[in-house]
This record gives sequence, structure tokens and C-alpha cells, in this order.
Amino acid sequence: MDRRSLDFLEFPQLLEHLKSLAISELGRRASEEVTPLLDPEAVEAALEETAQMKGYIEERGGLPEVGFRDVSAALERAALGAVLSPEELLAVAASIRASVGLKRALEGAGERFWRLRDIGRRLHAPEGVASEIEGAITPRGEIRDEASPRLSEIRGRIKGVKERIRRRLEEILQRASRRGIVQTDLITQRNDRFVLLVRSDAKGRMEGIVHDVSGSGASLYLEPMEVVELNNELGLLRQQEREEEERILKYFSSKVAERAPQLRADLGVQVDVDLLYAKALLAQRLGAHRPAVNSHEGVRLIGARHPLLLLRGEDVVPVDLVLRPEQKVLIISGANAGGKTVALKTLGLLVLMAQSGMLIPASPDSTLQVFKKVFAYIGDEQSLREHLSTFSSFILWAKEVLDEVDPSSLVLIDEIGTGTDYAQGSALAMAILDEIRRKDGYAVVTTHLEPLKAYGYKEEGVQNAAVEFDPETMTPTYRLLYGQAGRSWTFPIAERWGLQGEVIGRAKEYHRQVSSPEEGLLEELQELRGRLEEELRQAERIRLEASERRERLRELFEGLRQRRREILKRVEERGKRRLRELEERLREVLREAERRPERGGQLRGEMRRAREEFLRAFPKRRSYARPAEVRVGDWVEIASLGRRGRVVEFGHERAEVLVGAMRVKVPLEELRESEPEGGKEVALVGLEAEGRGVQELNVVGLRVEEALPKVEKLIDEAILRGWDQVQIVHGIGSGRLRRAIREHLKGMPWVKELKSAPLERGGGGVTIVELK
Repeated sequence: MDRRSLDFLEFPQLLEHLKSLAISELGRRASEEVTPLLDPEAVEAALEETAQMKGYIEERGGLPEVGFRDVSAALERAALGAVLSPEELLAVAASIRASVGLKRALEGAGERFWRLRDIGRRLHAPEGVASEIEGAITPRGEIRDEASPRLSEIRGRIKGVKERIRRRLEEILQRASRRGIVQTDLITQRNDRFVLLVRSDAKGRMEGIVHDVSGSGASLYLEPMEVVELNNELGLLRQQEREEEERILKYFSSKVAERAPQLRADLGVQVDVDLLYAKALLAQRLGAHRPAVNSHEGVRLIGARHPLLLLRGEDVVPVDLVLRPEQKVLIISGANAGGKTVALKTLGLLVLMAQSGMLIPASPDSTLQVFKKVFAYIGDEQSLREHLSTFSSFILWAKEVLDEVDPSSLVLIDEIGTGTDYAQGSALAMAILDEIRRKDGYAVVTTHLEPLKAYGYKEEGVQNAAVEFDPETMTPTYRLLYGQAGRSWTFPIAERWGLQGEVIGRAKEYHRQVSSPEEGLLEELQELRGRLEEELRQAERIRLEASERRERLRELFEGLRQRRREILKRVEERGKRRLRELEERLREVLREAERRPERGGQLRGEMRRAREEFLRAFPKRRSYARPAEVRVGDWVEIASLGRRGRVVEFGHERAEVLVGAMRVKVPLEELRESEPEGGKEVALVGLEAEGRGVQELNVVGLRVEEALPKVEKLIDEAILRGWDQVQIVHGIGSGRLRRAIREHLKGMPWVKELKSAPLERGGGGVTIVELK
């Protein structure tokens, strides 16, 4: 990426905000080095990681409270064989603990945060090494007695020798005090040996070794000869202690050296996570979303906002920024301070952000192409920096850029063609855009030049966009109107701000003299285009409304179909239940007929009543196809009974079938071909709802158990026919029937409301049922 272009688009300023959100110094340094990625797959992966980290923070509240320590120098020293200090070893242990916390948090993030889980799996986090170091070294950097058995033994012996020295010196102090030799009862140390503070004039009165003289010269630090041997022993033990501590540090340093490659890798993961965390926090502050990445489909940023303006707390108007493969060049024109430059910079900065793995402040419906080269130019800034005129600076810049433009390039130019003659500047601008188009690059430019606006209308692959301006308030709205060229508001603004009328009048006259015929044609074309676009918007609105109505009708139809299926399922289930009851009754009749043949007539009457009851419950059955040929001796199934038997006699309209020990006469259309008795029996019932749709049911005089099935049947029929309301006449009486019916209805999912009828229609003796 061109460094000057990154500076122009204020990418380094954005990285400063990113840096401030990092947890560690490692993360802050990494934030300074962020650069846009050039591979679409890498960009896609980086955006997915940031999006998942943002989601993780919002769901889990953040990462574990860990600090990332920069232990790279300690790891390097250990790898070279150096002995690390206790402080360095503790820093390594803290780094491992940070990796352990990260690993647990990220690996447990779940399927939704699969990229974070994969990052967690990259961590080695040798927790055992950290535990060993922490078990041997205190947080203050002191080696614990438990670091090794030998160190514990040596320190025990040191403690014993110190105690013997202390007791011996206390005895000496008692004797010396009586003789007036000592200045104080203080036992102190000099040169790592225990001594007493004695008067300087008593030097010859106590045998010992002088190690120091007080500042006043009045006292001597004397080691009595009686403790010299003990001090020597103590010194030897201390030397052994230092050697053992050195051995322990060397042991742990070698442990770190063994794991140095893993720990360096973990340190790299910590940096990645810290940077990722900072990107996610930045996305939260910006209200940013992840755009979709495409290969060659241009840019479509919806509701884009400039991130730096947002971070400064400014009220930013969203803008749509669109570059399509068939229209790769966009010319933005319109009034001064209308948002042209902000739109240009917003496009460039959001492209750089997304390619750096940062979510962007734009709609989640936004998409963008990965650009390998982004070139940007703003005349005034560069000309001042390079001590050149605006025009000279631009020519030098354009010379370099045009050599490098290709299909993966995005060129952004603010106020193209300015700084020189109006006509010649316009011509040069069009020639530059021609060259960018010839090389199939993308470009967005801002301009006030009328010839360039006309170029945007007539050239293929070029589109105009105007910054919207409110003519009533004489202020910009900062929105972009595609397909339109921005008009000049010079004279209306001058009038609004009170410039003398005669001056404005003369200016308008001069303008008529110097303006070209193309300007008038351009204004007429823009006016016609505006009217056409308004008509297209109205047509689109009508189309959308029609589409919405069609969708609502489709949903309603699907809902009705679903309701019908559910009702038919309920009816079929009830039919199967009734059929099972009937089968049981028929089996009982057949068993009774076998036991008592003399009751044949009575049992036939009972079968007939059962059949009539079944038919009353289901007014119409699905008709079964009549068998093509039925002969005596064939096995058949009787549709109305769901039983099988063998044909024993065959008539014109009926057949006599032997079912068990009983002969049954049935119509031919009720016979179905069947397998022999040894096969598996299957009882089927098919039902259809029919009826003339009576919307009132009278159950006066019926018992509760008689009335409720009729109520259910009425509700089923009402739902099938799409009725909104039915009424049930139950009378007043004791109220038991009314209560039972209403309680039963309340449990039905299709019942919306129950209420009594008006007095003129029966009052409390009639229940009106409102259906959903």
C-alpha cells in the first residue's frame, strides 16, 4: 500500500485509537504495525475473527483478567544457556498463566466462536512449568525453602547456627555490660558476620576482630573471638545456600529453554489475541459490522460513516458509497462543504479498515472488493508538504500512479483538475480518468468542473453522484444522489448571506456570457433525469406494495392450509378411536354369537345399531374401489367393519362373507381384495368433512356426555368452512350443561372468545363462540 495515501486517508490516526484499546505493550506495538491485507481469503478470515471476538465480548463480557508480559528477552537468554533471575522466571510463569487462562476461555467458547476456539487450540500453555516455578519462588522473588530438599536442609542448619551465635553473643553482652565495654545491647552484622558494638577505648579489653568503625569514631564493630568459628561455619553454609539457589535457578532456566519455542509461539498468540481484542472493542465503539468480501464485484457500502468523526463524537450522516464493475468510475460533485471530501475519505478509510481485519461503521449488508493498491490525493496538503504548487504536486503524483493502476487498484482524487486553466484542467481530468478506465481500475473523484459532469453522463462505465443540498435552508444534507450531477449553489448562497444585490446581478450576467451551451443542456438533462427517477421510485414503491400484499395472501393461504391439515388430522384420529371402539364391540358380538347361536337375531340387531352409530359419527366415508372380480372362496376385507373373511355366497348386489363363525351380508362396493387370514391385519378409516354448515347447535335436553361430541363436531366443521362465529343453544336450567360446554371449549386452541348471546337472542341460555 502507498504510504502517502494511508497518511492522506488518516489511517495512522485510526491505528492510534486501536493502540489505546490494547491490553499490553505487546498489543500496542502490534497495533502500530497493522497494514491492510491483500489476499481476499486472509481478509475474510481476519474479519470473521474480529466479528467472533466482538460477539464473544458482548456475550461473555470480555476476556479473562490476565496481563500479557513481554518475556521474549528472557526466552532468548534461556535458549542461549543463561541463568534467569527469579524475577525473570516469575515473568515467564505469569506469561504461561495468561496463556492458560486464554486457552480455557477460547477453547470453551463453543461452536458459534469456532475461530476463537481454533486460536485457543494453538496455545501450548505448559501449566506444569508455571506451577513448578511458582512453587519454588515467592511473588517477591525469593527462593522458597521447599524449592529443594538440600536447600531446606542448608537453611535449617543456617537457622541453628544463627541461634547458637545469638545465644553466645548475648552471654558475652551480659559480661561486657557489667564491665562497661559495650555501648548498647545491639547485635548487628558487618561483612555478613555477627558483631557487637563496643566502645573504642575498650579495644584491648575484649579479644576479637574489628570489622568497622562508627561514623563518630566512638564505637567499634567487634566480632568476639568466641563466635569467630561459628561465623565461619555460618559463612560456609551461606555459600552452600547460594550455590543451591544458583542450581535451582539453573534448573528452572533449562526448563524454560526446553519450552522456549512453545513459549515464543504462545507469546505470538497472546499478541494476536490482544490485537484482536482491541479491534473488537473499536468495533463496539463505532457500532461497526462485518462487510461481505467479494472478488470482483466492486464496493457497496450502505450507511457508511467516517470512523474518526464518530470517535470524535461528531454527528455523522450515513452515506451510501457504490462502485459497480460496470461503473468503476464515480464523479462526485455539488456545493462546497457538502460532504464530497468526507465521502471520498470514508470510502478509502473503510476499505483500508476492512482489509486490516477491522469491522466498519456501515450496514451489515455492505460488500467490498479487496484492493491490492489504494491511491489517494488531496492537493493542498501535499503541495504544502512538498513545497510545490497544487497543480505541479498533482502531476508528479499522477505520473507515478498511472504507471501502477490495474484492475485491483482504487484511485481517490479530491478536486481533480483544479489549480490550472478551467478548460485545460477539465480536459486533463477526463484524460486521466480515461487512462484509469483503460487499465480497468476503480476511481472516485470530486469536482466542480461542468465538463467533467457531462463526461460522467456520456461515457460508459462512469457515473455521476451529487451531494444533496436543501434549497430552503441552503445547507447540505451530506447524502449522495446517484445518477445526478451536483449543481452550483453559488448565487443562492451568496444571496442567503446578504451579498449586495447589484453585485449578484452583475455576476449572473457575466455567467451568462462565459457559460457554454453545454451547461444549459446539462441542467435540462439533470431536470429530466430527476423527473424520471421520481417516476421510477413511485413505480418501485407500487411494485413493492403489490409484492407485500401477495406475500401476505400467500402466508394467509398457507396458514389456512395448515389449519385444515390439523383439523383433518384431529378428525382422523377421532375416527380411528371410534373405529377401534366399534371393532371391540363387534368382536364381543362375534364371541357371543359363537357361544350362543340361538341369540343370532338379537346380535344382528346389535351389529346393525353399532354400524348405524358409526355412520352417524362419520356421515361420509372414503369410497373403496370395487374389486374387479370377486369369487366364492376369496378372502376380502369389509370396509365398513375393518374385518376380513371368506366369501361363501355371491349375489347381484351383495355378498355373504364368513367372518369367524358368523355370516355377514355386505354390499359389493364394501369389499376389498385381501390377504389370507394369516397375514397382518390393518384397520383403516378415511374421513371427509361435509355438511350444510349449520351455524347454530341446539343441545337443550341432552346430557353432558351426549352434548360434548356434538359441540366438538360443530367446532371442527366451523373451522373447516372458515366461519368466524357459531352459537350453541343449551338453555339455562341448573347451569351444569352450560358450564361443561364452556369449560370444554376453553381448552380448544381455535376458540378465541366465549360470551352469552344478547337478551333478544336467548341471553345466558345461548353461548356465542368466536373463532380465531
